[in-house]
Amino acid sequence: MSKSVIVAPGCAQAVTWSVAQKSKVSGHNGDGYLLLREGSEIRAYVIDGMGSGPEAHRAADAGLRAAAGFQGCGLSAVFQNVHAALKEVRGAALGGLWLDLKRMRMVWAAVGDIDGLVLRQGLTHDSLIQKGGTLGLTFQPPRPTEVGLKVGDVILLTTDGIRRSYRTDLPSGYTPQDYAGHVLQTHGRSSDDSLVMALQIVAVP
Repeated sequence: MSKSVIVAPGCAQAVTWSVAQKSKVSGHNGDGYLLLREGSEIRAYVIDGMGSGPEAHRAADAGLRAAAGFQGCGLSAVFQNVHAALKEVRGAALGGLWLDLKRMRMVWAAVGDIDGLVLRQGLTHDSLIQKGGTLGLTFQPPRPTEVGLKVGDVILLTTDGIRRSYRTDLPSGYTPQDYAGHVLQTHGRSSDDSLVMALQIVAVP
C-alpha cells in the first residue's frame, strides 16, 4: 500500500493520499494509477486494462504514460490522448481528476467502469459520472463535471475489481489509508485485478 502527502506552494490546503491494489496474476497488475502536481493543481488517474495478465499490464502502462506526457489543455483531451495511445494494445477504462487546491474545485470524468465518490462528513456528496466505452477501441468523449471541495472531503476512485457494495460500507472518520485498505480487503474481487485510490483534503499545519 502506498501513502503520502502532496503540498502545493502557496496553498492553505494539501492532499493526503493512499492506494491499495492487488493483481490476479502475480507480477502483472492490469490496474494502475498516476499522481502528478503542477503548481496548485493535482492530477490523478486510475486505469484498468482489459482482462488481466501481461497484456492488461501493458495497456495500463501505455495509458498512464500517455496521460503523464499530455501537454494540452483540458481533462477531456487527456482521454483523447490515451485513446490514441491504446490503439495498438489492449483497451482500458480510465478515470481522471484535476484538483485545484487554490480554488478548492475539482473536475473529474471516466470512460468505462471506473467508480468514484466524494465523501463529506462520512456521507456521499457527489458521484463520478461514467461514459460508456473502452479507450483504444470504442471511445465516447466524457463530460467532465466540476465539484466544489472542502477541507476534510475524501475522494475515492476504484476499478471494477472492487464490488460496488463498498459504497454502503464507508465508515466515517477513516484516513485515506484506512479507506483504501478496508475497501480492497472487504470488497475486492479475487477473480480480477483491483485498485482503490483514496485522497483527502487537509489543512496545511
